[in-house]
Amino acid sequence: MSLDAIRSQLTADDFSASIDEAHTSLPSSITLIWARGGSNASTLHTIISTVSGNLTHLALHRGNLTDPPAQREDALTQDDADTLASLLAAAPKLTKLELGFAGYAPDSVTYAPSLEGTQATTADIPAAGATPLVYPSTFAKSIGNLVSFIATGQVDFVLPVILGSLDGTKLTELALGDTVVPSSAELEKLAAETGKLQRLYLAANVDTAAAKKLVDANKGLKETRVYVLD
Repeated sequence: MSLDAIRSQLTADDFSASIDEAHTSLPSSITLIWARGGSNASTLHTIISTVSGNLTHLALHRGNLTDPPAQREDALTQDDADTLASLLAAAPKLTKLELGFAGYAPDSVTYAPSLEGTQATTADIPAAGATPLVYPSTFAKSIGNLVSFIATGQVDFVLPVILGSLDGTKLTELALGDTVVPSSAELEKLAAETGKLQRLYLAANVDTAAAKKLVDANKGLKETRVYVLD
C-alpha cells in the first residue's frame, strides 16, 4: 500500500498522521493519533505493517490531554492492549517510543498488568472485581532495543511492562509526565541497569532514595529534572 493510500485511509478513519520522509522511500518516524471513540485497530495494523521494517520512532497518542477529564477518552480495554502489543511487536527496529493517553481508570479495570508466564507481584494483583490487562510474552522482546522512552497521560496500563522489559544498558532518554509514577522497585531496577542516560525527566513525585540511585548511576546526564517526595 502506498503512503498516499495510507493517508487516505487515515482520513476516512478519523486518524491523522505526520510522516517524516526526508531520506527514505518509507518513513522511519511516524506519529499516530488514536482517534477518540474507537480503536480502529485494522488501520493501525495496516500502517505499521507497511512501514514496520524501517520504523525506528513511533509516537502513539490517544485522546487529547488538554481536554477536561470528563471529556477525555474512555479507559483502554484488553482489545486496546492487544493492539498496542501487536503494533510494537511489528516494529523490530524500534528505538524510540512515545506514548500519550488521555483517559481515566474505572473501577472495573486495573492498570498493573503482568506478562503471561511471569510471577505476579503485589502491584499486579487487581482490586476486587477488576479485570487485569494481559500482555503476551513477545511484547517484552519488541521493546528491548529502545534507547528512548517518553510517556504522558494515563499509561499505567502498560508502564510496568515497559519499565520491566527495557534494556537499561541501551537507554539514553527517559521522560515521564506528571501522571506517570514509576514505583520505587522500577526506579531501582533502572538504576541497577542504566549508565548511559543523557536525559532524565520524572515529573511526578517519586521516591527520593530510588531517584537518587538512578541519578547517581548515570554520571553522563546532560539534562535532569526529578521531583521527589518531601
